[in-house]
Amino acid sequence: MHIPFGVSRLNQISDQTVTVILKKMLFQKYKIMIDKIKSTVVRFPHEAKILNEHFYYWVPGTGYKRFFLWITKISGINNIILINLDNKKLYRISIKINENIFDNDIIFSGEMIQNEKANYFMVEDLIVYECGASEQDIEVNNMNYIQRCNMIEEIITKYFIDDFVFNDICVKLKKPINLLSDVNKFPEIVSKSNNIYKNIRFLPNKVFYPNYDLLYTNVILSNSNSNNNSNNSNNNDKYNSINNKKNIVRINNNNFELEKEYIFILKNSGKPDVYYLYYTEKFKNPDNEFIIKNNKLGTAYIHGKDISIDLKNKLLENDYILCNCKYNTNFNKWEPFKLLDSKNTEDVYCIN
Repeated sequence: MHIPFGVSRLNQISDQTVTVILKKMLFQKYKIMIDKIKSTVVRFPHEAKILNEHFYYWVPGTGYKRFFLWITKISGINNIILINLDNKKLYRISIKINENIFDNDIIFSGEMIQNEKANYFMVEDLIVYECGASEQDIEVNNMNYIQRCNMIEEIITKYFIDDFVFNDICVKLKKPINLLSDVNKFPEIVSKSNNIYKNIRFLPNKVFYPNYDLLYTNVILSNSNSNNNSNNSNNNDKYNSINNKKNIVRINNNNFELEKEYIFILKNSGKPDVYYLYYTEKFKNPDNEFIIKNNKLGTAYIHGKDISIDLKNKLLENDYILCNCKYNTNFNKWEPFKLLDSKNTEDVYCIN
């Protein structure tokens, strides 16, 4: 069954018997249980104690769905199988590739990124590399993460051929950014990228240790947040400029004082741990009557576990809440620091 996927259509393996057989093969050969694989999503680094127990690298991620790309020969037939680890669906993939690769058994892990030109499988790790009879098997379990990345790059260079017309997906290496201790460089990486990054992926130095996804500061950071000249249509935040000398941030052609606290409306965005802030504006309609409308300020910067939990609980019972906010100059975001019981929108900051 062919289903739309980005800029192409993928051949989903709809036969459940075949799906079960393939999953059993993965378990019998490599002890990989597809239905049990789960990547843990955390809101704050301290929630993942494992990060303090093992050595991790990190890469920026565009989402939370992880995939395996399995390159194998089954009953003499070459197969490239894409496995969605989120919904456990399997797809047969067509890629222009050097046929010699099927002398090996290879499993990559990574994520899918789509643009108007192609679907990209961005390889983040090498899970299995079982060489043909003429070569000695690569002991992936004994390799550190950098060694695995070098091996991935070698495999892609040696076997994969870019062809945007023929390929269902193009395979690229997503190189690790740095060590866990340098995770504060994430905003700089985001600002230089064309991708919309939502999270940080922690990749273990030793394969098969747990993977973690961190929702970075509970907001979706995009390259346009840090680029005043960007016109990225995916960006909902409209931070036009900051004048540090006057302590003013200009948003939607309106001035806000950096050192002043404001009351804004906060609403759920429909995305995990992402909230939109609104202020109000008064204007006259054609009948010369005053009307108050809500203007979107952007996404909130949520700092701290307690306020994050309080927000979730309050929004279970309310469509919106009011909150005191201050401007966080490190992230160019308004940060709620006090949630109000009042729902009187007359208290909300209004531009006349």
